[in-house]
Amino acid sequence: MIKCVGLEYKNGDFTDDSGKVIHYDNVIFHCTIELPPDDNVFGMQTSQVKVKRSLVEYFLGGYFRPEDIVGHEISLEYTPINNKPTLTGIHIFDSVDSGKN
Repeated sequence: MIKCVGLEYKNGDFTDDSGKVIHYDNVIFHCTIELPPDDNVFGMQTSQVKVKRSLVEYFLGGYFRPEDIVGHEISLEYTPINNKPTLTGIHIFDSVDSGKN
């Protein structure tokens, strides 16, 4: 299970080595992944996945709100294209139980 625990938006411009101005507009998914049960190790792995905002909007059908994603289980779908894993889908599932009653 991959749980999205936060989103971060980063956008702006930078100048590359050739002097060309490059615009960026990204969404960074902050996620936790449950580690498989083991007698010696337990816990969660954390990760960050940066995706172009336009792709996130495309995969989610347009405008999205952080509360539609944060606290939910997500799935990132990859397909090999030209021998390179390429993000081809983002799926959001129902809220993850926080364990609180």
